[in-house]
Amino acid sequence: MTSPSATLAIDEAVQARREAGHDVLHLGFGEAGVPVAPGLAEALTDAHLRSGYGPVAGSPQARAAAAGWFTRRGLSTEPGQILFAPGSKPLLFALLAAIGGDVVLPRPSWVSYAAQAALLGRRVVSVPVPAEAGGIPDPGLLEQALRQADAGGARPGVLVLTVPDNPTGTIAPAEQVEAVCAVADRHGLAVISDEIYAELSHRGTASSPVRYLAERTVVTTGLSKSLALGGWRIGFARTPAGVWGGDCTRS
Repeated sequence: MTSPSATLAIDEAVQARREAGHDVLHLGFGEAGVPVAPGLAEALTDAHLRSGYGPVAGSPQARAAAAGWFTRRGLSTEPGQILFAPGSKPLLFALLAAIGGDVVLPRPSWVSYAAQAALLGRRVVSVPVPAEAGGIPDPGLLEQALRQADAGGARPGVLVLTVPDNPTGTIAPAEQVEAVCAVADRHGLAVISDEIYAELSHRGTASSPVRYLAERTVVTTGLSKSLALGGWRIGFARTPAGVWGGDCTRS
């Protein structure tokens, strides 16, 4: 019997206290708790007529819309680079499985990353975050940890970053993201950049790792945070153009 996820355990505790009559501000889940925007609610309602099974990677219309979303944010993207899934969590798991290798994580990080690595039988290499912000490991400590991992028989293959960070809510400075990507490049790591909270940045745009390691960075995101659609489970990923990215979309 495994222990429950920390976030699920918090949610169960909150629900129990609410049922007991307590007034609780729930900060354990990344849920906005606000109504769905009227225009969006109408679009979702109209979509109930399209209830058949769609293409595995997402409909052509959805992939084109997501590609346009990235392109309007300064990251030129073609529909063929987009993958849809029922939430970003399945995408993260599928990417870890497809890319291969042990998983390098900032510490602290969202609880599901390490759990997914364990399900795949991968080692986790944890690296503390710098004082300035979470979501990325300290660049100097990352270099040291990767060398130690290699010496200890680990096989680091993928680095998971979170920009902006969950759970600290901080945004890593561009120079730190660039430095971390340089380390990842030297060690041949792929990067998964979890950017589910990127649209909630109110002080400028967060610096995405894809700006510094475009050929081996996959960006995952979704509609659950910025559009308050957690229960709808709409996630999508942008894979790199080229052979490496094509391998991800076919896996």
